[in-house]
Amino acid sequence: MPNVALSWWAVAGLVYVTGCAFLLLRMAVHFLIACGIARRAMPPEGWLRGMMDDQQGWGWGWGWGWGWGLHARTRVLVSDEVSVPIMFGVLNPVIVLPAEAVGWPRERIRVALLHEGAHIERRDAVVQRLVRVVCALYWPNPLVRMAAARQQSEQEQACDDRAILAGIDSHAYAHHLLDIARDAIAHRRLAGALAIAGGGLRDRILAVLDPHTNHLPASRCRLAVAALLLGALVLPLAAIELRARSTPPAPPQGPADADMRALAAADPAVRARAAWSLGERELQAAVQPLIVGLRDGDPLVRTIAAWALGEIRHARAGPALLDALDRDPDPLVRELAALALGELRDPAAVERMSAAFERVDAPHTALAWALRRTAPRTADGRSIRQLTAGTAPWLDLDQDRAFPWRGQPDLQPADAVLLLASPDAPSRARAAWSLGVAGDSVAIGPLIDRIRDPDPIVRATVVWALDEINPTRPNRD
Repeated sequence: MPNVALSWWAVAGLVYVTGCAFLLLRMAVHFLIACGIARRAMPPEGWLRGMMDDQQGWGWGWGWGWGWGLHARTRVLVSDEVSVPIMFGVLNPVIVLPAEAVGWPRERIRVALLHEGAHIERRDAVVQRLVRVVCALYWPNPLVRMAAARQQSEQEQACDDRAILAGIDSHAYAHHLLDIARDAIAHRRLAGALAIAGGGLRDRILAVLDPHTNHLPASRCRLAVAALLLGALVLPLAAIELRARSTPPAPPQGPADADMRALAAADPAVRARAAWSLGERELQAAVQPLIVGLRDGDPLVRTIAAWALGEIRHARAGPALLDALDRDPDPLVRELAALALGELRDPAAVERMSAAFERVDAPHTALAWALRRTAPRTADGRSIRQLTAGTAPWLDLDQDRAFPWRGQPDLQPADAVLLLASPDAPSRARAAWSLGVAGDSVAIGPLIDRIRDPDPIVRATVVWALDEINPTRPNRD
């Protein structure tokens, strides 16, 4: 029996060593292939070469010595052996662009070089090789591979952040990222190189498009402070003596409290998201903070505050919404105020809504819908139908002529978020519809940005979609 046990241990050891050797050998082969590609690659020609030579006027750099933001020793080459931009090398880094890059828009080349340049600045090639060696040594452990995949995803997102901080529009960056990834679908990426199309593409696109994502890197000072605070908290735990508290604990702070505090945030996008959340929860306690939000200096925040008050449907919001309808300088805020008044259905508001309807600059479509929902007649006895005759009411989302894509397969949330930026209004409306059907909360930020769309059908669909994404609210008719 001892001999049998010894033989099994020998087999297990042989399997382990064989696995390590295979993975390390594969890593070396990929390294040699990448070296060969870099050696055979050629300098850019034509307009691409001219654009590189004219780097000083672009302002794409991060202060590394080149106007592109690249290390002084970095070479930019072109090869028909790659389908996506890759970065390779440590001491003498090389960025290799595909041969098709000569036909790319200039902004896509800027995206590629900024992203790969971020890998160079962060010395990701060194980190990647160390990670691959660790994965080879611990290949039987699936947790190591999971950690490596997570590290690669965070590495790519960090480079995305650096490119966005250099001045690339996030929606344009996401479009270029998706187009480059499509070119790479049929090609295997080298393990010895870093490519822009790698590392959890879906999560990267969603992170790029999320308006609440902080793209700023943690400074050394912040990291040092965090380390000191962690030490100050952890070290005393060894000597802590648990004692009963003499005073009752403070009541827990829920998400609603955080949202109401966020209405005073400096970032308008944060305030708008908080207003949406309060409306989605239909919190009666949020009525007064949202009324204050109707006087916010940012029109997007005022628009979402009006929408939220309509969702809560509290009569106390009526006078503030009427004031917004009469006095707000922004036509889209007035439109949402009219729709919110239609949700309230307060007969006392009919007189002022009727007077507002007769003004030239009134949101007639939304007001016609609100008046017809609220009362059959005005305060002086006129028929609402007669008053609003000739004005099409706010779009009915059941109308197939306004929404011809109904019945077609819904778009995936990531594709729909990208389509919201389309120059084609029907495409934007279809994207908003798909996001409302999916009910994915990742769509909230992009939909809020589109609630002020210039096309009325898109706005109607966005208002409907925001109402559909209600993870915390019970269903209602």
